[in-house]
Amino acid sequence: MSPSAWFCSGRSAREILLLSAFATRRGKEPTVRRQRFSMRKIQDVLRLRFAAHLSERQIAAIVGYSRSAVHQCLGRAAAAKITWPLPPDCDEAVLQARLYAESHAVPARIALPDPAQLHHALQRPGVTRQLLWREYLAANPDGLKYTAFCNHYRLWLANQASRCAGKVLPMNCRMSD
Repeated sequence: MSPSAWFCSGRSAREILLLSAFATRRGKEPTVRRQRFSMRKIQDVLRLRFAAHLSERQIAAIVGYSRSAVHQCLGRAAAAKITWPLPPDCDEAVLQARLYAESHAVPARIALPDPAQLHHALQRPGVTRQLLWREYLAANPDGLKYTAFCNHYRLWLANQASRCAGKVLPMNCRMSD
């Protein structure tokens, strides 16, 4: 299944449009994270850089990856203080553990704002999304940036509208208390 087919499956056009603001970059398809280098390729990159003294572009052409991927690989090696030649006790498992140590950590969860409370607060005069975002950010310093905050609310709002679309009585569609 292609990334765009997965992204679009079971979603309404409005929801896809709102979600695409999170997933796209400069109007491109949603990015899919590439698989890691094989340990053999990483050893080749290190050997070509430190033993043969080749540039990142030359290494990329030889191993068949992009220059930026080679740069990232060399950056990980530098951060892990890996040099060439590799120590005799550094097999593939040890090399992988040293290069990708932080990727096994559980990602920090961002506290999301409650969209129902946001909607209720926005009904009051003088209350803006910017004001609510600043209050949210004061309580959650590592929280969402403003655009993501607004998109989170818009997605919830679109979901509420689609839930009420088939209702006969307009009283059932009230989103405020």
